[in-house]
Amino acid sequence: MTLLQLKKSVDYAFQSGHNGDEPVLITLEEPSIGPRASVGVSSASCGFDWEHYQFRIEPEVQLKKDGRTRDDPIETYVVKCIYDKRTKLVHHCRNCDRPVNKDAHYCESCGQKIKISDKVAFVHDYRSKQN
Repeated sequence: MTLLQLKKSVDYAFQSGHNGDEPVLITLEEPSIGPRASVGVSSASCGFDWEHYQFRIEPEVQLKKDGRTRDDPIETYVVKCIYDKRTKLVHHCRNCDRPVNKDAHYCESCGQKIKISDKVAFVHDYRSKQN
């Protein structure tokens, strides 16, 4: 939605009989009984600096996408490295791709909570080619 589209929606609301005393709400994707789940808006303003060409609407409470916080565990991926005399499994954080200890609960590099997986995503064969 652009700022012009928002203005047209607000203008239409006023033309349709709204007097401006109604609360402005953001609809949430959560189950609810009766009206749809929502949160109020605390402010709306033009952005600045990196957000200079944007119009920002700030909710009254912090919103987040499910599974996107540091404490939502992300499953690691495993790289299997095959050498001449041994095989090594290396677990990696999906958030930053850095190796993690298989006993870790959080990635030491980015702080993401992790769940250790045993699923091999990649295999690298480093064996020497001897005849």
